Amino acid sequence: MGRVSVEKLGLDNSESIEYASVSYRHIIEMLNRIPVDKSKSTLLDYGCGKGRVLVIASADRFKRIIGVEISRLISTARENIHGMRHRETEDVVLEQCDAAEYDIPLDVNIIFFFNPFRGSTLISVVEKIRSSYEKSPRDIFIIFFNNDHFEKAIISHHWLSKIYQSDFHHNISCGLYRTFPYGKN
Repeated sequence: MGRVSVEKLGLDNSESIEYASVSYRHIIEMLNRIPVDKSKSTLLDYGCGKGRVLVIASADRFKRIIGVEISRLISTARENIHGMRHRETEDVVLEQCDAAEYDIPLDVNIIFFFNPFRGSTLISVVEKIRSSYEKSPRDIFIIFFNNDHFEKAIISHHWLSKIYQSDFHHNISCGLYRTFPYGKN
């Protein structure tokens, strides 16, 4: 596990944040807080790293799971997904690309972040989420671990509301956000 510096990831974007993984327990707790039928849900993990969230979600029956990662860690994520023995979700897609350039599919209704980037990259991703929401109004739930940068990025976005906040440890917080019903924001 451990941490991997931005330099060792081969990234030169000053807005990228080092790789670290979140505990299985915290991921499961937050995914279980979302009131959706997982078999009809598509989960998108931004900065999927080595694929821990993808593996946990794949053990459940989601309609589809997408991982977006810019670094070379995506090859480890692919190995981890392909090596699973008790996978319930067959449709798992990994995209190696810049998150700010990734167009969110219109069926995505759960988005997971473990603090992968900040600044203009995060602002661009928030705009991509909003664009997807406007094209196809739906409930979208966003899980954001260590959400202080996210809070700043969405301060003027009244189409999102925080519905839960947890401080798992002194250095790990998590916010759960939900889109407002379309047309009421």
